[in-house]
Amino acid sequence: MKNFYIAIVILICNFGQQTISQIIYTDINPDSVLTTIDQIYPTDYFIDLDHDGSDDFFIRHHQGVQFFSLNDFSSEVLIEESEDYRQPRILNYGDSINSNSGTWYNSHHSSLNLTNNWPGKMDNYIGLKFMSNGELHYGWIRIGIPADNQSCVVKDFAYNSVSGIGIKAGETSPQSIREQKDNIKIILSNNNILSIYTTEENYKDYVCKVYSLIGNLILSQNFTNNVCRCNLMNFNNRVIFVIIKSKDEVVCRKTFLLN
Repeated sequence: MKNFYIAIVILICNFGQQTISQIIYTDINPDSVLTTIDQIYPTDYFIDLDHDGSDDFFIRHHQGVQFFSLNDFSSEVLIEESEDYRQPRILNYGDSINSNSGTWYNSHHSSLNLTNNWPGKMDNYIGLKFMSNGELHYGWIRIGIPADNQSCVVKDFAYNSVSGIGIKAGETSPQSIREQKDNIKIILSNNNILSIYTTEENYKDYVCKVYSLIGNLILSQNFTNNVCRCNLMNFNNRVIFVIIKSKDEVVCRKTFLLN
């Protein structure tokens, strides 16, 4: 029997008509442990990311761990591959999961075997994407496989319910991943000039959005030469929320109290 703890966390609720991030998190309590019974009979865990009654993926332990997509072309796994193997990519906490993360693979007709580099990884993530109500969503599942490969522990999973927006491995709420990336620096001057600096080469894909406490969009501004400056001197809002977005994910967020 599956026991779930489901958390729905919305970043500052809705910004006008635009929701920035809504993470649907499911904690499997207790963790589900899969193993091959009597060395013959497999055990499975079915994953319904959006809890719509239709499973999206499943994990099987049968003399090792296999990972399957349950739908043709509509549920895919972020993978790594070589001439010798193809397997789910081993993700660490905070790794990005989006359209630019790498190679995606539908394992509906051919399972992905977690036998090469996975045994001994007890707290890592698999990147997922799937269709829900005709829209694309990104998610993750956290598992552990002991070094002897005799079992698999399924711990929790989550997805971003905002279509097309990526998620970080292990992200359970907008604040669960650290607030500011190392390569982005945000400074608010004494006269309320907001300056954002980045060393990212793809800075042209970045946009800064500033919201009021109640979620109204105050301004939206692109980067020029790795810098974005916003003049907030004439705004009456005391509390602002700054969101830095790339094409398909929120890369940084910060809250300020205006002077």
